[in-house]
Amino acid sequence: MSARGSFEYRTLVGSTDSEWGPGVYERPVMGLPVAGQHVWGAIQVGDRRVLLIRHFMNEMAGRFLTYEAPIGEDMVFRRSKGYSGLCEIGELDGQWGIYQPGTPPSFAFTTHGEQGRWVDGATDLTLRLHPTALQFATPDAEEPLAYFARAFDVTGGTFDGQPVDAGVVMHEQVYLSSGKGWMLSRHKRELQGAWIAFANRYADGSSEFGSVCAGTRGWQFAVVIASNGHHVLADRPAGTVRSDGERFDVRLDLGTDGTWRWRPPAEGGGRVPLPGPRETTPMWAEGVFQRDGDDRELVFAHTWAEVYPHHLDKAR
Repeated sequence: MSARGSFEYRTLVGSTDSEWGPGVYERPVMGLPVAGQHVWGAIQVGDRRVLLIRHFMNEMAGRFLTYEAPIGEDMVFRRSKGYSGLCEIGELDGQWGIYQPGTPPSFAFTTHGEQGRWVDGATDLTLRLHPTALQFATPDAEEPLAYFARAFDVTGGTFDGQPVDAGVVMHEQVYLSSGKGWMLSRHKRELQGAWIAFANRYADGSSEFGSVCAGTRGWQFAVVIASNGHHVLADRPAGTVRSDGERFDVRLDLGTDGTWRWRPPAEGGGRVPLPGPRETTPMWAEGVFQRDGDDRELVFAHTWAEVYPHHLDKAR
């Protein structure tokens, strides 16, 4: 029997329109205010793979992280000149969003219709929005959660003055109870075993992106948004996560939608080393999350795979 207002972290999953109008994030979702936003992505620049991660909250630009490595090697943290501080919110060059009011801005993330632009220090990317976004909500009396994410293809731009050959960018919004932040939430500190945000682009022009989670206390879900409209929505999929503290394996059984697995990049490497004690530090890795037996030719794939081995240890 569950406590009053508790649903054992069962999660509602679905899809929604990806065109988020000006200021939409300011509106509470089921009474929950926004707790923060991330823009992150993976780009290929020649023979290099680069990961970019930007956090912002309302008009405040937070941390900006960059990792890079030659394709086939593990990622290395790169010091970057990302802006942190107050920003303007409004129109910039015909698009709406957040930007540092310099000329040119040292940070900007703006969109209009299916077009977008992300400027961050040495990065300047032009973006094309996918038409459908994902959403999910976890109702709970103590720590409710709502989450939205949309995906962009990188259609052009530069990194360090070099042309970007390919890439994907994701934009997420997280909603929690007033005064709550994601870093200290129960979802991150206790419930998450593995969370994989991913995107796949294929040679035939099709694509998919999504978020899947294999939690340790019933917090499990899968949302895959496919370009053909056959989206995968599972509120409590059967999943397994295994880790030896250095590497991991993630598998989700999505019933009639097949078995999906995470695997490291075919070229090797892809791990993102993070400093900190094992008890509080996740494992990050690039790679591929894909349905077993999918024989379409991949032209670009990205995962922000985040695994907490010590959560898995406690669950055993």
